[in-house]
Amino acid sequence: MMSESNLKELKEIKNLFDAGALEKAVIFDRRHDTWNTITIGFLIKKRSMVFLRTQRSKTDIKDFKSLEAAANAIQKIGFKEYLVKIF
Repeated sequence: MMSESNLKELKEIKNLFDAGALEKAVIFDRRHDTWNTITIGFLIKKRSMVFLRTQRSKTDIKDFKSLEAAANAIQKIGFKEYLVKIF
C-alpha cells in the first residue's frame, strides 16, 4: 500500500504525459522476488515517481499479469519507449 499522492489512475497519468510532466516509464518485473508482481512507475520531471493504481482502490498499485499487458498500458498513455527492471 502506498500514499494516494504517489498513485494515479490511467487517465491522470495520461494527463501528466500530455502536459509533458513525465520523463520516462518503467516496468518493474518483480516476479522473481518476494513481491511476485509486475507494476509500472512513471518518473516525473521533478524526480519523483508515481505508480499506476487500481480503479477500485486509491491505495493499491495495479499489478499486471504479463509484461505485454504492462507495455500495452504504457503505450495507451503515449510512451514509445520504456525501461524494464527485473528484480
